[in-house]
Amino acid sequence: MPQNVIISVGGTGQMILHYYSCLYLIGYFRESFRALVVDTDNLIPSLDFLGRFFDDVRRALGRRGDSDVPSVDYLRLEAPEAGSVGELLSGRDLNSDAFIHPAQAFFSQDDLRQRIREGLFVRPALSSLLRMQPLWEHLRHIPTGSKICIAGSCVGGTGAGLILPIRDCLEEVPGGSFSIRAVILGQFFQPGPGKTVDIDRVRSNEAVFRLALQNATTSFDYYATPGVAPLEADRLPPKEMRHSPWPGPEDARDPYWAGSMAVDQVLQENKRDKKSPEPLQITPVEPARAVELAEAAMARVRQFIHHRILNQIGMEAFPERVWQGLARTLITYSHGLGWDPVEFGRSLQDELQSRWAPVKPTDYGLSDVFPNPSKPPAVRPLDIIGCAWPEKPNDVSRDTIRSSDTAKQSVSALMLYTLLRGGSAA
Repeated sequence: MPQNVIISVGGTGQMILHYYSCLYLIGYFRESFRALVVDTDNLIPSLDFLGRFFDDVRRALGRRGDSDVPSVDYLRLEAPEAGSVGELLSGRDLNSDAFIHPAQAFFSQDDLRQRIREGLFVRPALSSLLRMQPLWEHLRHIPTGSKICIAGSCVGGTGAGLILPIRDCLEEVPGGSFSIRAVILGQFFQPGPGKTVDIDRVRSNEAVFRLALQNATTSFDYYATPGVAPLEADRLPPKEMRHSPWPGPEDARDPYWAGSMAVDQVLQENKRDKKSPEPLQITPVEPARAVELAEAAMARVRQFIHHRILNQIGMEAFPERVWQGLARTLITYSHGLGWDPVEFGRSLQDELQSRWAPVKPTDYGLSDVFPNPSKPPAVRPLDIIGCAWPEKPNDVSRDTIRSSDTAKQSVSALMLYTLLRGGSAA
């Protein structure tokens, strides 16, 4: 079955996917997606958590979850063996001023000393040393007819080195019939004082990439190069990705924000003629609307956890009236999986707290994916009633969810997903 597929390339692609996933979870974006992160570096903590979280939600929904709930897969590309670029090219240590191998004519000493497992560090040519077969295998398993958006930057090493080869490989997949699209960021940051990034190299990477894009024999069906306001070095997101701040009301041109909006619009586009040499014009995201949705979504979750609603279902009249479909959700899952509804509800309540905001500060929770709300809004009964609480599908059973721990993880994830998405989860 065709799907919306996002291939996030490099660190920039990861950050675009982080914001895109956040906006999807609060209902700003409605259509589900399948994501593949391709990088030479580690998966960022937020996407690592969300990948496992989405897996749990899909497990709770059975076959319906495969099409209705996102997935996040990660593929780390590596060189065939450990060592520096010089060692991989020549089989020897080229850390010398003496000219002893032709590779020295094409790579600087800094390039030759670079270790691939540490990243490509603004050097697109080093992507030619990566083992690509695992990536080609992933691409061949994308469902026929899918719309695919490749997202990344053309100024760094990984994105500039891999975006166009990935497109070319997708074109060659037998029977793929893909609609291949792209979101490509140009220079989107200003190196701070003391930073080692060579700004001339960044500009050169962008110029070479754009020339290759212009002269390519195949082109994207649609692509966007959103105009952005470059980030200062001190505004780049922290590596731990806990409560990473969102742009303010005047920051719609934030690079990652603009990139996530561009992905959504590029995937939805079907009216303009394909293969146009001109990029799509992107309508900016509405930061104020996004923040409003996020604060309302997080307030629903906090209200649910603070009042320990699952402990009250069946015992108190008010919560059951307000959280209308919730009782049916709890009963269909507990009975279908062979557990007592009251005991199952209590254990789910504890699991919800742990998944949202773990007690251990070193553990990552779903609340860490979102920024700290400035002023959580009050939750009205109408906001709560609007949640699309699902019943257990017939294909979810003890055979598919084999233990009480797996059941708690899956159903608690489904409840958090429903609370965040509100009426958009249907």
